[in-house]
Amino acid sequence: MPPCPVDCIEMVDPPAPVAPWSPADADLARERHRRRGIRLERIARADRERLAHEAQAKLDELRGQPSAAATERKRAVIAAAIERARQRREAAR
Repeated sequence: MPPCPVDCIEMVDPPAPVAPWSPADADLARERHRRRGIRLERIARADRERLAHEAQAKLDELRGQPSAAATERKRAVIAAAIERARQRREAAR
């Protein structure tokens, strides 16, 4: 093949072909693949457990908060008590 006339491409010989894997190389690759699968599963399990824990904590936090109706009832009771105290104070004058 003739060189590029613009001289923008360097013509080099192709690399030597890679030797096929030996049985030991193949076994090593299988072992790495197996360990990677175990590691990825461990990470995924830890992530699922973390997310489940966070969801449970959020649910517990929501259960601990009073509902809007309960909060409104408490406000009404407090407002009524304040009004009664104000009326007693005015009656005592």
